[in-house]
Amino acid sequence: MPEIWILLLAFGAAARLTRLVNSDTITRPLRDRVAARYGRDSMPREFVGCPWCVGFWMSLLVTALAFTPAIAHSWPFRYGCTALTISWVYALVATNFDD
Repeated sequence: MPEIWILLLAFGAAARLTRLVNSDTITRPLRDRVAARYGRDSMPREFVGCPWCVGFWMSLLVTALAFTPAIAHSWPFRYGCTALTISWVYALVATNFDD
């Protein structure tokens, strides 16, 4: 698979993982637990609610994996990134074009 496709899939995966941590319903208990433990106005609670903060770390993680040839060209990484990217694109389309 050409490197540009790996990077595009990594981009989509990082975007989807960021949304998963920041605002998806399924991770609300995690964010609530962080708020209960550290307080609503705490740095950890701010971190899990900040798309810029989580986005940076998710991008760093996925980019590091994408630049590791043994990982980037493995089928679990490619399939995982593809599924995350499709999920992210679908959410964008559903949010912006559905009634």
